[in-house]
Formats: sequence, C-alpha cells, structure tokens
Amino acid sequence: MACSSTSYTPFCVFGILLAMCFLRLLYSLCGERGEHDQRVFKGLTGSSWISRPLKKWIEASGIKKHITFHCSRHTFATLQLENDTDIYTIKGMLGHTNVKTTQIYAHIVDKSKRNAADAIHIDNLK
Repeated sequence: MACSSTSYTPFCVFGILLAMCFLRLLYSLCGERGEHDQRVFKGLTGSSWISRPLKKWIEASGIKKHITFHCSRHTFATLQLENDTDIYTIKGMLGHTNVKTTQIYAHIVDKSKRNAADAIHIDNLK
C-alpha cells in the first residue's frame, strides 16, 4: 500500500526511515561542502584522466596515431559488430540503455550490410 497524506502503514514508515538513513549515508560519504570553485572529486586532475592508461598502452604498442578514449570505444564496438557480436550484447558492454544509441555510436558496418544482401538468393532471374 502506498503512503497517503492521511495514513502511514508500517511499510510506508519503514520506507521513509530507510530513505532517511540512505541520505545520511550519502551525505557522510560526500564530506564537508567545499567552496564553489573547488573540485568535487579531488583525485581527478582533469577531463583527460580516463585516456592516460590508454595512451600508455598505445605508446607501448608502437602506434603513432592519436587515439582518444572515445575513438577506442567506437573501434571496440565496430570490431564487435564485424565479428558478429549481437547488437544487444554490445549495448550492454557499452552501458547504453537504448539500442538506438549503440546503432548510432557503432554504425552498422558495410560488411554486415553486404552479407545481409547476399543472403537473399533469387533463382532464375533474367
């Protein structure tokens, strides 16, 4: 039964108490509020922090081309498609909530289009 403005069931009261405890926990994890110009996540030094490990791997492999994290995600998704991984599996791997995002992001590769067209055989076509 849902909470109403006139009655509170034990389940409703429990839900409210649970939410309050959860909020207290979240506030305790956040720590003291800083100044408006301070970083919220102090360990991160900039927006490119996620590309640093990728940059090291690229340099170690001898690749000279500039590759970003976004580029590597796009390449990963495209290679998965080319190797016949299901689009819904790729959607999950990339963390997308909608398959349309994955279709736009990863582009359906030409090889897949050709294979789909070649799967149709029309005999006795003159």
